[in-house]
Amino acid sequence: MPDRPVLVDTGDGVQPAVLEKPVLTTAPGTWSGFAMEDLRLPAGELPPQATLLQHVICAVKSNRPVNLRWRENGAVQSQTVRRGDLLFRSQQELIDFRWDRPLDVLILGIGIDTLRSVSADINGASNCQLVPAFGVKDPFLHRLMLTLREDLAAGCPTGRLLGESICTAIAVHVLQRYSVTKPRLTDYRRGLSAERLELVEAYIEAHLEEDLSIRQLASLIGMGSHYFRKLFSISTGLTVHEYVVQARIARARRLLQCTRLSIVEIALLAGFSSQSHLTAEFRRRLGVTPAAYRSTVVPFRKSAV
Repeated sequence: MPDRPVLVDTGDGVQPAVLEKPVLTTAPGTWSGFAMEDLRLPAGELPPQATLLQHVICAVKSNRPVNLRWRENGAVQSQTVRRGDLLFRSQQELIDFRWDRPLDVLILGIGIDTLRSVSADINGASNCQLVPAFGVKDPFLHRLMLTLREDLAAGCPTGRLLGESICTAIAVHVLQRYSVTKPRLTDYRRGLSAERLELVEAYIEAHLEEDLSIRQLASLIGMGSHYFRKLFSISTGLTVHEYVVQARIARARRLLQCTRLSIVEIALLAGFSSQSHLTAEFRRRLGVTPAAYRSTVVPFRKSAV
């Protein structure tokens, strides 16, 4: 998926829908199949005829109401949006789309194949187009969008897992509530089979120092992202993200006890993005820093810290 969440085909080529530099944006590959950016736009407009190349969810953050105008089916349409409102579009043409005031908006772009993959997990989701809508009130979805932004602003310290989990939850939510067809979620209660769970756990342990992703783990056992997350949680009692963080903490504890490696080296070998990330998780879960933990369990190795 391109690194800008909103790309349009103007007839003269593909370009970003807006040229303003985002306040915050994902780098290419941050989350598989999803991209986000936070924009603060002056009053303006899109190219006169612009066809979206992905599914788009926008969360309005402007403090003042903003009036939107566009043409659809030959008639002029308008909608006033306020902070907390949501907008949805799927691969549709936007004609003469404009806004009359500065617009603060958080945008999530979902790749066409990505939403199709998520919909494959859901009964009745054969048509995964979103119903075009402006000014939707959905506090739960708006909160998910803001939570995703918080992870991005923090630098995605736990890697792709948390962000992709939130992205998948957003995709499932909009498919259930805002797609052309209203799918039904299958109610699985038994979790993963013992063989599948063992395979996933072994893979996580073997690749703990890598930037694991939900899609990567799900494809390992031939499942879609949504139901993999659901069944894994049933089997383990933990989200995928929490399971991986706990496994990383366990590896860090073993390395602190049994090696003379520096804490920086241990952080990277355990899959943490930095020593500060390891320290923050260690302190939050165990109440001590890695250095303090090492000095307690291996007092004769204090000089190795």
